Amino acid sequence: MITREQCRAARGLLGWTQQDLANAAGLSKTAINNYERGLSDAKEDTLRTILCAFDGARISFIGSSGVQMREDTLSVIKGSDSYFRLLDDVCESLKDDGGELLVCNMSEAFEQKMLQADAQKIREYQKKMTDAGIVQRFLVKKGDHLFLSEEKRYRWIDDHVFGFGKLSFIYRDKMALKLWYDDMLLMINSKQASDAERERFEMMWKQASIPSPIMTILPESESSISRYDNKE
Repeated sequence: MITREQCRAARGLLGWTQQDLANAAGLSKTAINNYERGLSDAKEDTLRTILCAFDGARISFIGSSGVQMREDTLSVIKGSDSYFRLLDDVCESLKDDGGELLVCNMSEAFEQKMLQADAQKIREYQKKMTDAGIVQRFLVKKGDHLFLSEEKRYRWIDDHVFGFGKLSFIYRDKMALKLWYDDMLLMINSKQASDAERERFEMMWKQASIPSPIMTILPESESSISRYDNKE
């Protein structure tokens, strides 16, 4: 967790007053002041809230004394396991307090490929995210029925809107783009970029349609895919 010294140093790096931090974290200025002065010990939930506020301002903590401002970065994830490495980062980034993973232009072809690669691992990631309170939402092509999460987490977008091959993942201050090359993902760590993509996702979500009740899901204990009708 964060130390009192790191809290003060992070505020100094951002030019924040105690009131600024209190506003960002949804806490009282008194709580921040008491913690930084050592007048009281902050509860774990309070420290996690403070960490989230600093994380949103692109502050990272190193060990028990280091503080640094994160810069925008761009990296390439290569290899047949690139998608699973992305899911590892999603789980690590959102494990402490949940959050959302937004997926735009998910295709049945890509999901089928990942299931064929390792259906058991896909099930494990789904359970891991559910247990961590991570909410997933997907924009998929109208007519697709391969749903690996709850049906309510999906929306259909029309063919002319769906961008085949332009699959994107948005979470925290990050976004990943699946490149045309099958085993390559472009990872962008930028609040400005992720916020812009998140806004675009939300706009498309509002305009998208709710899928029909017939859907295809990942079975509980088999690697094959089954179709069923869940109408009453």
